[in-house]
Amino acid sequence: MAIACLCARPLLAQRITGTVREANSSAPVTGAVVWIGNARDSSLLRTLTDERGRFVVGRPPGATVAHVVRIGFLPREVNLTTSDTLPDIELARIPQLAAIATTEQRNCRDDGLNAQTFALWEQARAALLAGAVARETHPARLRLIASDRTLDPIGHVTKHGSSTHEIAANRSYVAGRSPVAFAVYGYMSEDSHERTLYAPDDETLLHPTFLEHHCLSLRGGDVTHRDQIGIAFEPTSTDLDSLVDVRGVLWLDRVKPALRSLSFSYVGLEPAARESGGDVQFSTAPNGAQFISSWTIRTAVISVEIAPADRFRRPPPRDRRTSARMISSREISGEVANARWSDGTEWNSTIPRIIGQLIDPEGHMVPGARVWITDTPDTVTTDAEGRFALPSMPVGLYLLVASDSVLARMGIARTPVTHVLLGSGENTDVRVPFHSRADILERICVGQRYTFGQGVVLGRVVDTKGVVVPSARIELWRRIVSNKIELFREEIAGDAGEDGGFIICGTARDQLLRLRATKEDSSVETMIDAKDEVSVVMLTLRPAP
Repeated sequence: MAIACLCARPLLAQRITGTVREANSSAPVTGAVVWIGNARDSSLLRTLTDERGRFVVGRPPGATVAHVVRIGFLPREVNLTTSDTLPDIELARIPQLAAIATTEQRNCRDDGLNAQTFALWEQARAALLAGAVARETHPARLRLIASDRTLDPIGHVTKHGSSTHEIAANRSYVAGRSPVAFAVYGYMSEDSHERTLYAPDDETLLHPTFLEHHCLSLRGGDVTHRDQIGIAFEPTSTDLDSLVDVRGVLWLDRVKPALRSLSFSYVGLEPAARESGGDVQFSTAPNGAQFISSWTIRTAVISVEIAPADRFRRPPPRDRRTSARMISSREISGEVANARWSDGTEWNSTIPRIIGQLIDPEGHMVPGARVWITDTPDTVTTDAEGRFALPSMPVGLYLLVASDSVLARMGIARTPVTHVLLGSGENTDVRVPFHSRADILERICVGQRYTFGQGVVLGRVVDTKGVVVPSARIELWRRIVSNKIELFREEIAGDAGEDGGFIICGTARDQLLRLRATKEDSSVETMIDAKDEVSVVMLTLRPAP
């Protein structure tokens, strides 16, 4: 049974509920795709089963059949009745993916697509479909580490850059062209100045045009793919002078049915660019759906030398052009470090992270403290044992600091700056000394009249857009009540720093304070009930009316 025309439409009022279970054990099947079709077997609405195997899906007019697919199981079709609740749907587990059999076939120019190959391809598409439906129904927020490096012809890295991104999608990589555009225009665009090579993503493999333009065959596992079975694909077209295509192998786990990886290379490039290609790795989310967790695309940068006599001649097919030479290669990669869902579910990769523990001067653990890397927005909180684990980051040297929740708001650390070298092997574990607040306040109050126990006001001046305002005038008055008369006496005046920040030490903790900031024709005033040792304020300047 082929998975065809999977076009999601708006959910209607009438719904169908049910549960999908394993035939032998009656255990719930998580991550199965359930879609509702009509007599022509076109998909109308679809969803995934939850951790209990349950599903709820819309029932549009004319729907007659419920289809259920899950990698590792034989597909099922269940005829719909007038009831809104279906009986338990049982799926028969496949002992090993290599044992799949089906009666459907598709012929290919070079090698016939036999029943076993086609059935395995349908299993792979079932896994790809589950990932697509998961993105629709329950998207995640991904933390993605991206890398871009250039290598010389002998493999030495000449340029390297990396970055970390937060994206709101259950998808780490999106192909640069649609599946239909790949079928028509191929996997490369080129002009007189540059060329761009594209890579297939999971949506490309799922689309019917991929099977229409590629021949499939089975591959047995090798040393690097133990207990796996591969589906090799080759382009059907032999006219590759103007159309660059891809060949490769999609690997699946035979014992625990799941997608594992995809490796591919380009067909139709110059011999000098034969190293161009890529790799994709799949992982399984807590909801049972699979997603691309890492990918790499390698592109050969070539130089073409054209002899004067050849300038007006038609060049030979691209894959026979010997006038090109590789001058460098570019490797672009991405890896999902963390995925978080709205229900609190989380997935973490095995990318090394900076972990550690905060210890105070008496050797005690420090719970509830904030830990962060300088010049980054990420902040984590230590647990009851003072331990922390920062999000995954690219390999490199980082500056780590920590503080309590109050001082952290102003970026004031209660630890020394700790240099941490994060490598590509295991997690980097550090122990960081955590100074007392009294020591930190004495240091930041140098030059002001301050005695331990007095109050400290920390603040920053910004404009209405949140941009820091440098060198604003800061004035502070202390509230005095005498004979039932309320007065405010000016205590301190000065200027904020270039970052808009200011520190006022030695304030009274038993009286109300009035704080004012001015800059040209803008000002702001606020009252501070300075009962705590440290008060943090954000002053927003507004133009005078």
